[in-house]
Amino acid sequence: MQPSQTEASPAIQGLLSGDRAVLLFCRPLGQPYLYCGQLTLVVHDATARPMRFVWELRDVDALRAGPGSDAFDAVVRDAA
Repeated sequence: MQPSQTEASPAIQGLLSGDRAVLLFCRPLGQPYLYCGQLTLVVHDATARPMRFVWELRDVDALRAGPGSDAFDAVVRDAA
């Protein structure tokens, strides 16, 4: 059963207001965690249960050009 968070919940308010940084970490099976960057909220659906959020990865260009780009590309490829 999903938690009954609502838009009025402090945790959800923090996500919606942008007051809290939302960070994405991925871990390919058997590999260490990979920091993928900060997320920006695109849209949310408070009527969905569980509540639905769509995020955009802000740092995608830097990740693709940086020293960990091979690992990041592998995570994206495996997730598709």
